[in-house]
This record gives sequence, structure tokens and C-alpha cells, in this order.
Amino acid sequence: MINKQRNKNRELGSKNQPLFILFIDNLSKGVDQGWLRKTFNNYGVVKDAFIPSCKRSKRTGSKFGFVRYDCHVSAGVTISTSNGLKWVAYRNVVAKLYKLISINDLKVQMAGMGLDNIDIKAIGGRSVILTCSSREMEKLIEEKCFQRWFYESKSWNGQAACTERFVWLCCYGMPLNGWSNNFFKSIGESWGSFISTDESTMKMSSFAEAKILIATNIFKEIDEWIIVEVGEKSYCGGLGYKLGNRAI
Repeated sequence: MINKQRNKNRELGSKNQPLFILFIDNLSKGVDQGWLRKTFNNYGVVKDAFIPSCKRSKRTGSKFGFVRYDCHVSAGVTISTSNGLKWVAYRNVVAKLYKLISINDLKVQMAGMGLDNIDIKAIGGRSVILTCSSREMEKLIEEKCFQRWFYESKSWNGQAACTERFVWLCCYGMPLNGWSNNFFKSIGESWGSFISTDESTMKMSSFAEAKILIATNIFKEIDEWIIVEVGEKSYCGGLGYKLGNRAI
């Protein structure tokens, strides 16, 4: 809820420049004065923003605050477009998945734990960005849900980019007596984080090529000769790549 009043007694820069004060009710727990100023600057230049620290609205029981404009147009636009909204501070966190899971499945699992107001978008590789209210984020952290899905996270500071990609490593000339998941895992870990081998490789449908899915921060082309050792014998093989079609 937003109420407006014109303050005739306060001046800013000029005796002929009155301030228009908006009373902002129904603020969420995570909203602070900096957020209030930044948000309402979208409607006009905010001259001042204030939230009483120890008071709650008698009408809603929520936090409330005041925003001051020196332009009646800005104040009017704010009221016409924003009245009746629940003012919630949103927080963005960039996190890296502990294990591969689709965004849809992740949302379903979170919703099952009462965290159904969190928006999740893939950034690239295993990284995602989560957007939610501060209250939801506090709940997520308090219940230690982060450790269930993520092994790395940090607050988004306005800058984020894909630092990882999925790549299928195509291995040629691999020794048949070393053909195993652990063998290919050791090769994949030399270039990034091992995810899996493809189904045809594990079924040994053909020994001409083995495919290993990895998550890597290497963005240049991978085209190498490698030496692998099985037992006491060394083998020379080729290693190429193609972009992985895996998406989270």
C-alpha cells in the first residue's frame, strides 16, 4: 500500500520545491533502505528513503518505510503502477551443482521442501543462478538445503558469465584391456570434471571410439595425442572433442 502526502514544511534546494512523501507499507523482512531507494529510483529520482527499524505497520503487521520525491509526476507514477504490491527484496545467488540434475527436476525437489518461490536459470555447465526473496534464501540456507544440491555458491554482484561447458571427449585408439569406466574417468579428469561415459561406450558396441562427457573450463579446441598406461604397457591414442549436448 502506498499513500502520498505533500510536505509543505520541508525544503530541498529551493523554497519553492516541496517534497512528496510516499508511505510504503507491506515491506518484506529483507528490504532495507538501500534497496528501497534503488527500487523506487525506477520511477523517478528519490531524494530520500527511510525505514523505521523497530516499528511495524498497524494495518499489515509488516515493515514500512517512506520515499521522498520532489516531483509530483514521479510520485503519481509510483502510486499508479505499484500500489497494492508486496514489496520484497530479491537476492541472486550463483551456484554450482553438486551433481547433474535438470532445472525442472531441481525445481520439483525444492518445491517438495516448501521452496517453491525460487527461480532457477542455467548459466552454463553446472552453474545456475537462483533468484528469490531474502526470506526464501534465508530458509534455504537455514535448512542447509544448499549442501544437498550445490557445493559452491556466492552472491551475485551484478557480474556473471558462463565459465564452464559440457564437452564430449572422443577417444581413439584406446586399449581394449583398459576399457572401463574408471579408465575413462581418469582420462576425463585430466581435462575437467568427469560426468559420464556414453551408453554405447559402456555397452562396448564398438571399440573404434569412446566418448567421455566432461565439464571443463577449457574453451579452446581439444585435439591431442595422449599416452595411456595399462599395466606395464603404454599406448598412444588420439583425443578430440565435440560440444556436449547435455543441458541442465
